[in-house]
Amino acid sequence: MNTWKKMLLITGSILALAGCSEKETAARKGLSESDESLITIITQAKPFSVYQLQNVGKEEAEQAVTEKLNLKIPDFLEAIEALTIQHLEADEGLILDAAFYSVSSQEREATYSTAVVMKNEEGLYPIYSNSQIDYAYNAEKGTVYMDVYKLEVINSGATEKYNGGDLQEYIMKLGEQAGISEEDIAGEVELLMAKSEEELKNQYIVLYDTFEKAKEKGVLGKRLRIAYGEKGIPVKIQLYLKDYYS
Repeated sequence: MNTWKKMLLITGSILALAGCSEKETAARKGLSESDESLITIITQAKPFSVYQLQNVGKEEAEQAVTEKLNLKIPDFLEAIEALTIQHLEADEGLILDAAFYSVSSQEREATYSTAVVMKNEEGLYPIYSNSQIDYAYNAEKGTVYMDVYKLEVINSGATEKYNGGDLQEYIMKLGEQAGISEEDIAGEVELLMAKSEEELKNQYIVLYDTFEKAKEKGVLGKRLRIAYGEKGIPVKIQLYLKDYYS
């Protein structure tokens, strides 16, 4: 093949890639600036291999994500993890007992998950958190994207109290890290905090939910909610991010 033909092939390849990039950008125009920083889209030519690494340290798990799966752990995930640990450690009677990290993959999906467990002076575990990010492989586009991120803070209702730090402060900061504006949830949070334990018994309070609208537009959906137990004590805080990328 002569030099001229090689140049034509190279130029054609560059234009084809540029066209894909422009098409991809156009398809995600519905995203706000804050949501653009939350999503993950990585070019990948082939599916994942089968891989599993369970209950290891943070460094080993992060290395597996980046080196074995060639993926990136989003900055927001790290920020939420640090925020949550700080929130759980706010109770002076609790200590961080363990933090476990796991990584797995199979052909069209990959998962990075964490578990943070707190222990009290009696050796019991009144509160802990789980988080998980699922990546999906899109064979047609040759891309990997963040499909779902979820965080749960689980509080034992048997203790008859919420064992984390300031709940209102945590919810507001959690929303901020998830790209939920203060004005969208501040009013709902204030109303929630004004309710009595009697009013909150066995209630599931949705503070923010854009899943339905996001699905229609093919953008990032967010859901933030709190479940209360039989005594009106928070037993579960949930944050979900779902990218309706297709």
